[in-house]
This record gives sequence, structure tokens and C-alpha cells, in this order.
Amino acid sequence: MLKVFWQLARPHHNFSRQYMSGIWYHNEAQKRAAKASLTMQQKSSARPIVLGIHSAGKFYQAEHYHQKFLLKRHRSLVELLAMHEEELVTSPIATRLTGYVHGFGNRGTFMNEAKMMNLSEDIKDYILEERGW
Repeated sequence: MLKVFWQLARPHHNFSRQYMSGIWYHNEAQKRAAKASLTMQQKSSARPIVLGIHSAGKFYQAEHYHQKFLLKRHRSLVELLAMHEEELVTSPIATRLTGYVHGFGNRGTFMNEAKMMNLSEDIKDYILEERGW
């Protein structure tokens, strides 16, 4: 999971606290792994890494208008999904589509996942067009 995190993280950006990037751990083994990964990443970076490593405390979900914010910018896609608000927030399919529509993944992976997710042709066409695939 740390490998994927470092591939996607923006560790040199100093965001405000509510948008900050970081690694949260639940036990000492996770803490050691996180610190080791940060040390390794810093060795290969000329710029200082500003994200922190924190003990995981109580988790609070963001307000509903922040949930799936990037996906909701694609109103046509949200309409095609035909999910109510709570389902949209918790849906693994909505999460995957958020990533695809915002530049993550590739056409081959998307097409394979589209079959597994049993996406409609309209949803597939929307993602393909949005990504220029």
C-alpha cells in the first residue's frame, strides 16, 4: 500500500490541514514501515518531503458536499450511475470511476474493470470520451 501511496502522493506540497497529505498508522509495525518508506523516498528526492506520519485517531467523514467532489463535477456521469447520495459515497464503482475520469489508470485496465463492474455502454462511452481513449 505504501508503494501505491508514493506513486500517487504529492509529498512536496504543503496543503492546509484539511487537505494535507500524510500517512496514518494503527500500530508500531505500520509506523516503522511508514518511516522507512519516507526515508527511502526522501533519499531519491532533491526537494524536502513535507507530509507527516501520524497516529490514526478517530476518523470523521467529510461533509456530504465534499464526498465524491471530483466525480460530482461530471453531472452526466453521476446521472448515468443513478445512485442516491449515500450509495455514491460508499460505492467502489463510483470510487474507481472517479479515478479514471481524473486521469488515473489506462484504457486497458479500464476496459477490463468495466466488464467486471458490468458498466453500461453509456458509462463506458463517457469515460472513454472524457479520457480521449
